[in-house]
Amino acid sequence: MTGSEALNRLLAGTDYHAVLAGPLAYRIERLPPPPRVQAARPAPAVAAPAAPGPQPDIVVTAQKRSQPLDQVGLSIAIVSPETVVPGRAAPGSRDLALAVEGLALTNLGPGRNRQFIRGVADSPFNGTSQSTVAVQLDEARITFDAPDPDLRLVDVEKVEILKGPQGPLYGSGALGGIYRIVTRKPDLHDASASLAAAVEAVQHGEIGFGGEAVVNLPLRADRLALRAVGYGVRRGGWIDNIGRNVNANRSSIEGGRLSLRWKPGADWTVDLAGVLQNINAKDSQYVMVSDDTLKRTARIAEPADNDFRALSGTIEGRLGSIKLLSATSYVHHAVDYTLDASAAAPAFGVADPVTFQDDRAYSILNQEMRLSAPDGAGWVAGASFLRARSHNVATIDNAVRAPFPVETLDRKVTEYAIFGEGGFDLLSHVRATLGARLFHTVTEDETTEQTGARSQRISKTGVTPSLSISWTPRAGRIIYL
Repeated sequence: MTGSEALNRLLAGTDYHAVLAGPLAYRIERLPPPPRVQAARPAPAVAAPAAPGPQPDIVVTAQKRSQPLDQVGLSIAIVSPETVVPGRAAPGSRDLALAVEGLALTNLGPGRNRQFIRGVADSPFNGTSQSTVAVQLDEARITFDAPDPDLRLVDVEKVEILKGPQGPLYGSGALGGIYRIVTRKPDLHDASASLAAAVEAVQHGEIGFGGEAVVNLPLRADRLALRAVGYGVRRGGWIDNIGRNVNANRSSIEGGRLSLRWKPGADWTVDLAGVLQNINAKDSQYVMVSDDTLKRTARIAEPADNDFRALSGTIEGRLGSIKLLSATSYVHHAVDYTLDASAAAPAFGVADPVTFQDDRAYSILNQEMRLSAPDGAGWVAGASFLRARSHNVATIDNAVRAPFPVETLDRKVTEYAIFGEGGFDLLSHVRATLGARLFHTVTEDETTEQTGARSQRISKTGVTPSLSISWTPRAGRIIYL
């Protein structure tokens, strides 16, 4: 809609209307009183134009185009982070998993969990298999075979969770579904700032605290704006190591996001964003079965570290009546953790105590370009390139022998794809949606273990199709297959 159309729709039914006062300004004025009509010569009755009906409040963008929620034949959860844990500093993906049906996380600890949707899982542990849920940050793919980075949901508009396979639009790694974070974009018109702080107590544990700040700064009115987000959280621990320390599993999270929006023309928008977050857990959070399940006898600390970095750029505009979007992103993600491997010391020919150190580095380069119908809901088509790299090194260490690697893995996955999806009406209130993805994937693995080394290269070309049929008997109701 134009500005005049939008304002007059908002004002429908009131005594006011919007009057254009400049190229980018409107003034809200009271409507003039109706003219008096003489009884002898009544004016002919003129029917006032009916105000347009209310539009759907919830819009889904996770299917790479804007669609009203009540017209999408798919199981979707749309969550506002502020409503999940009101008043809590920097909620994360675990908070959402406790509130959304079908979304679950493993319980290895902050920065080490994997997401599952509808129980489609590979393992509760962080192996080298590809994730079954793809995590998206706006238009950027930020996981491939890494654990959930557990980005704090600060200054986030919503989280869209698509349940079920999403291969035609997203490719491999979306067997369970999509977890998409939609951030708030820089406001080109108004400067603003906010600051929040929180304190929390953990039962049988210690005090935690956190804070967050958001600043929006227009640099050039209606053209250029900057938005900055910063946060820090210290979560209290609740597990005691007998004879060593108490509240051992405390953790800290620090992060921030910087985004820039440029609007070079009426129909074009350029967004640049950078994200970083560090999660540090002082110890693991498992306990042994005992009368007191919050105590254990652990001689060695098992800390974990999760460092996440991402850069992205998005260009969006119109080519005639067709919408164009180009998204480029790069992610670097490092996950390190230590385990007590003393029980396995004989297998490695060393004396206990022994630690197992797992160091992993993940990177993703993703480029996608797509076209869609002007209303966003009709069809979408595009092409994408993805390159994901993983480097894993597992090391054994004890007090006598120098650390030595027991396994290394280098993996590179390259995927080229073209995809499309569109809908059409079969009957009145019955709509069919067809989609397909033609892909070519090359996976290269180089593995070294104590038993030897091997390399493997697998190429695969295929088509991933999709079909849905939906019936909308009335507004706000949908039945789909």
